Order: sequence, then C-alpha cells, then structure tokens
Amino acid sequence: MERLTDLSSTYRNIMNSAWNLKVLFLNSLEDDKLIEKYKFLLDCFYNFNLVKIDSLKLSMVNDGIPISKIEKVIGYLNVLKEAQYKYNINNIDEISLLILHEWQNNRNYSDQLVRDILVIEFENQRNRNLPHSNIHLFDIYKEMVDYDMLNPNLHIWNGYNLYTMLPNDISCYQHNLKVIANPTVDWSIYRNGTNPLECFCFDYNNSKSEKERRYYHDLIIAAINSSCSLFNNKFAWHIPTHKTEEMINYYLLVEKNAINCGRHSINDIGFSKEINSLLLTDKLFNHQLGLYNENNKEADEIIKQFKLKRENK
Repeated sequence: MERLTDLSSTYRNIMNSAWNLKVLFLNSLEDDKLIEKYKFLLDCFYNFNLVKIDSLKLSMVNDGIPISKIEKVIGYLNVLKEAQYKYNINNIDEISLLILHEWQNNRNYSDQLVRDILVIEFENQRNRNLPHSNIHLFDIYKEMVDYDMLNPNLHIWNGYNLYTMLPNDISCYQHNLKVIANPTVDWSIYRNGTNPLECFCFDYNNSKSEKERRYYHDLIIAAINSSCSLFNNKFAWHIPTHKTEEMINYYLLVEKNAINCGRHSINDIGFSKEINSLLLTDKLFNHQLGLYNENNKEADEIIKQFKLKRENK
C-alpha cells in the first residue's frame, strides 16, 4: 500500500513540475530565443536522461537568467531525477505502468490513491499541451467502481468531491453513471462553489459530441432517479420576482417558448419535456416527493401544479 500511494504521489509531483516549468518558467521568459532554447525542458518528462543539471545551470547563468529562477528550474527537474533513481524509470509512461502493475498485484484501496488518480487524469485532460502519459490510470478507477470501493462524497481536491470530479473519458461513462446512481451521494456538496446539478446541465449544454451529450443526459436522469432532489432549495437560484412558470424552468421541469440558456438550466426543450413527462409518472414523482424535505414556497407551488396535471392526465 505504501509503495502504491508513494508512486501515485510521485506522479502528481512530476505533473506539478511540468506545469511549473511551463507556466512559471517558460511563460515568464520575455526573449523568444530563450523560450525556443529551453523548451526542450518539457521533453525531459519523456526521457529523464535528458536532464543534465550542471550543464543546464551553466547555460542559464550565461544567458543571464536570475539565480532564483535557475534554482526553481533545477528543483523541478530534480523531481524527475529522484523518481528515476528511486524507481528505475526513465519517463512518465513508465511510472504509469508501475502504478497499474502495483495495483494489479495487491488492489489495496486508499483514499489518497483515488485522489491522486483523479487529479492526475483531470490535469492530463485539462492541460493537453503539457507533458502527459499515454498510459491512463482509468482502469484502477473502473475496478474501484466495479467493486464498490468508492465513497462518492470523498473530498478530492480544491473544492471538488469524487462525484463532482468524474473522469470525462468515454471509457469511464458507464462507471460514472454507477457512481451518480449511488443513493449515498450528498447533493448539497458543491463543485468548487457551484451547484453540481447545474454544473452537469452546463456540461450537457456544452457537450462536444453526441456521445458526450447522451452521457450527460443519462447522468442527469440517473441523478434525479437516485438521491438528487429537484425541489429542495439547494437546486434553485431564488429570485423573489420570478413567476411560477419561470421557477418551473429553474427546476428543469417543463417546456417554455423561450429557452433559458443560463448555466443552471437545460437549453434543450426536448430534454426538459422528457423530465416533465417523467415527473408525471408515479415512480419519479413519488420518489422526488420523498426527497423533498425543505420549506420552499416555489417548490410547493410547482408540486401543486404537478398534482393537478397528474389528476387531469
């Protein structure tokens, strides 16, 4: 267990070093010739043997780079040399494989391992212009989901919990849906300060492909069929002047002539109609009533309207 978490933490440190080299050093250079000269430093992550501390330091001194910057760059690169010495690896693909092999040998779960995997993959997806491994760690995450090892509310990183930081990779879509369908998900936990259901609506509205759009559709449906309440206060931005029909759209429930394209609302009229239809069924309506446990005048009015619509079906 200790070796596995040490490996994953080392990987995170390596990725942090790549970010620091790119953003804090290369991006800070004002001379294009120096940027061109030292951009090879990012290649070191694919071949640790390229790291030559003594010659690099001499070159940077001769180029007039401040000693404080030189020391920081050497610190970033020493992370690679330390990993190379400790684990006999020469690039970031090899440390990924070591993590996978170590997991396959013992499958010892730890919260820290989960955090490291999700942060590593999150950063790899977000910063594609930075060095990243071609060997993904998604297989570990998927096995953890398959064997019900994960706490969906586990705090991961910087305002993100596990269920709000699911890997956006097509190979993980079905496993992510299983996490969202977990009845222990605490939907009062916000994603970096933002309502998680609203975030998923935003992701649905801004999907880059039909597969991704379908995934977020299924994720939202799975959420409202599990522990995600559509009626509680935490799922609406309340503005007293809103009319009831406008509040209904806040809850993503019924069709409107003017589609609300805000972050908190689905901008697909067909999807809103689908949710509206589902709420007219006994299964989802009664389920959502069971989740509703707050004093919310707008929601009370909406529930009243749905009861009337159900009676008149």
